[in-house]
Amino acid sequence: MHYLIAFAVFVGSCTGIYLFLRKKIFYIRSEVEEQRGFGVKDIVQSFVEQFKQSKLFQRHAPEKVLHKTLSRARIVALKMENKIAFWLEKLRMRAQKKNGAVQEEEKKLPGDYWERLKGKK
Repeated sequence: MHYLIAFAVFVGSCTGIYLFLRKKIFYIRSEVEEQRGFGVKDIVQSFVEQFKQSKLFQRHAPEKVLHKTLSRARIVALKMENKIAFWLEKLRMRAQKKNGAVQEEEKKLPGDYWERLKGKK
């Protein structure tokens, strides 16, 4: 009996959702058509227009602003590259310690090994 009640509630809920969406579908479509003017391209265009009207752009030459922006971006990229190289070096050292590669380097023969062999002959 309780399955029948649950099924009736489920069917009623689905029917209500269907009727609501059917009634509002035209409203939803009209809203979507009105908002089509707000794409990424429009946002970028509005940003460029606002930047051109700003005092920064009017006071300085556009090439100078571009030069400063690109040089700052380059500095940030170099800092990131240096930090990543440092992290990679630390990671390599940890991997070598874990695999025992550092211990193998210590077991290598000393530099005068060949000289001692020549002296024994």
